[in-house]
Amino acid sequence: MGKWANTKVMDKGLEYLKDHTTHLVACQGQPQDYLGAITDLPTGHYLGKISLGLNHFQLQAGLASGRRLTVLGRSSLLTTQTGMADHFALVDQTNGELLYVTTVANAQQTYAQNTIDTPDWDITISAPL
Repeated sequence: MGKWANTKVMDKGLEYLKDHTTHLVACQGQPQDYLGAITDLPTGHYLGKISLGLNHFQLQAGLASGRRLTVLGRSSLLTTQTGMADHFALVDQTNGELLYVTTVANAQQTYAQNTIDTPDWDITISAPL
């Protein structure tokens, strides 16, 4: 039996991220929850953060299938810790929720009171097979 999903179904999960993400957090290691994403090293994974708004996301067709949400790159994410930014986390600071975590394609060394730039990156929900 074949499978199919309306793009509206796939969009809802991505729209939730778009509508509720308040910050992009640079992390050393993968946080398991909101507290881990916002707590300084060595207890947590936090290196720095930058605010995100609706204009920092683009919802569009997936490259192969499905739907994709592009998180647009940001410049000057202020880091407050020295470490290796190897994960990005999307958080909802208003409700204290960790929404999404991904590994960074090219990890960046961070230093306290310095800035890093983040690239564009995608979150994809593939069409059912």
